[in-house]
Amino acid sequence: MVCFDECSYQLVEEVRLPLPPEPEQPERYDFEYKRNGTVNLFAYFQPLAGWRHIEVTQRRTKHDESKTNERFSRYLSPRC
Repeated sequence: MVCFDECSYQLVEEVRLPLPPEPEQPERYDFEYKRNGTVNLFAYFQPLAGWRHIEVTQRRTKHDESKTNERFSRYLSPRC
């Protein structure tokens, strides 16, 4: 069984360097960030086999999804 999922992901960049950790305290990050756009993630995975494949696209369109599915089906066909 092969599962499929897709989601958009926001790319962010730290604006300020994190504060160094104090003894027995984690490193602290500022909430301010710079937005660097978004990408779309297409994930194919087999949970019981411990296998996964991720495709990253710049847009989230039907065309991107169909091309990704086509590439994946060609990749998977020799395995079936």
